[in-house]
Amino acid sequence: MHLLLAIDGSQASAAALHYLARLPFAAKPKVTLVTALVGSFTDDVGLPLGEAEENAASETAAEAKAFLESAGFQCEHVIEYGHASKIILDKGKELDVDLIVLGAHGHSAAYRIILGSTANFVANHARCPVLVVRPHESPDADAEKFKVLLAYDMSAQAKVALQQMLAFDWPADATLTLATFFEKPQLIDEEDVYDAETLSEASKTLAEIRGKAKVKCSTDQIVREAKHIGDGLRDLSIEKETNLLFLGDTGKSALARFFLGSISRHLLHHVQASTWIAREKQWK
Repeated sequence: MHLLLAIDGSQASAAALHYLARLPFAAKPKVTLVTALVGSFTDDVGLPLGEAEENAASETAAEAKAFLESAGFQCEHVIEYGHASKIILDKGKELDVDLIVLGAHGHSAAYRIILGSTANFVANHARCPVLVVRPHESPDADAEKFKVLLAYDMSAQAKVALQQMLAFDWPADATLTLATFFEKPQLIDEEDVYDAETLSEASKTLAEIRGKAKVKCSTDQIVREAKHIGDGLRDLSIEKETNLLFLGDTGKSALARFFLGSISRHLLHHVQASTWIAREKQWK
């Protein structure tokens, strides 16, 4: 497995680095650290700004590389000049990577779940899975137990997300929750069940999936109705204190197959958990 980690020296980038190191890969992947720089003239002391930026980027990358290598990863670092989103996607295609990891840049404490433009563009346009990592405010984030939520709607994309989630060697103290939501008509009261038979069938499907899953951690399932599926999943992620959300890329047409569906896009922008956008790799 080969993955690309975008680094820029920011808090969000550092969070992505540390989160990546914690992920329980069955086998440690190769990691290419990518830094995108914008060329300019000179800095305050008269040095060519490109050279100054490269020096700073190399120092940051050296620390990141040493950190990942101490955790068992094989790493390399590349610096490219240009727009960050284009550099990440172009490098991902060139290297035929299996996963892109990058931090989500919140604009402030009050808007910490707002997605940065680079993360948003890459999540929508990459032709491989993308992991968008949210900076965590807890000082014990590196020791936090994994609380994973999979949004499962029985579609082909959801099955890809399930497969990618189960590819990890989750530790015994992790929790995997499979959740299926069905849309409820607006005129139905919140406490009333609209389609009990459909809920029952979905519960059987999730139970069957859990029974076949070869994991050493605990699993759980939730089947609910909601007037807005995205809001229902967002509220569930808060209820479960989710720190990693798996979503299928639900593009609806051949032309838009690399664009997120409305529910996945809604969740990517509104959940506080790190989010894995699952899709088959299709760079070529």
